[in-house]
Amino acid sequence: MRRLRIPIILLLLAGLLYIGYQWGHRGLVAPGGSVQLDNGARLQWTDCWFDVPLGRVTHCAWFEPSPDHANTAMRLPVVVFRYRGLDRKPSPVLYLAGGPGGGAWLGPEDIAGWYQWLDGIDWPHDFVVFDQRGTGLGAPKPDCPELKALYARLLGEPLPPAEAM
Repeated sequence: MRRLRIPIILLLLAGLLYIGYQWGHRGLVAPGGSVQLDNGARLQWTDCWFDVPLGRVTHCAWFEPSPDHANTAMRLPVVVFRYRGLDRKPSPVLYLAGGPGGGAWLGPEDIAGWYQWLDGIDWPHDFVVFDQRGTGLGAPKPDCPELKALYARLLGEPLPPAEAM
């Protein structure tokens, strides 16, 4: 039992140092306060809606564009994956999801894919991802009941593609 005492103490000490580093590191790279522009647009930092893996620094926010530009309130989720290395460059990389209606995979069930992908590329930049208007976790979702009814009707009719379009 005496032989195990020193390795156990060293293991506990290493664990405490690691946890202290993680919490201290997260505090050093925490985002600033919420930002509001003159036109009313604002970025509100919040707790992430998914589990952040141990050893990772990730910040989440909701971007609310200016109310002057729309009749309905819009909220877009933003995720900032902080680069873990000491050689971090000051300019972040912004990811734009492509395709009409395509989200950026920011849901709790999809977020692990981002961590795996970032580990594979190892860019020395912070990486910013957001869902665009009406996609993924962005709100509100566009709802066009007339268009949905038209699609349902056209699916049941034997029209040539050009006529259906």
